[in-house]
Amino acid sequence: MIGIFPSTSMPDRDWWTVLWPDPVSVVRVIGIRTGMSVLDLCCGNGYFTAPLAQIAGTRVYALDLDPAMIKQAQAEAEMQGAVRL
Repeated sequence: MIGIFPSTSMPDRDWWTVLWPDPVSVVRVIGIRTGMSVLDLCCGNGYFTAPLAQIAGTRVYALDLDPAMIKQAQAEAEMQGAVRL
């Protein structure tokens, strides 16, 4: 979405890994449980989307302004064995 948010971009995976080295634990700590419906708002590359899908199950929705980010989040979730978003 070039031009909508100038000077912004998705941080790379290394940045996320430094801040949250264990995204599954973060998802559990915030209270996500099996069977919940979850929205990953501004999902980006799916760093948290995949763990959300693994824990919550089939009702995980990923939303981002950039369609390419949604595709990356979907690919990440599928790569980690989560259900299709």
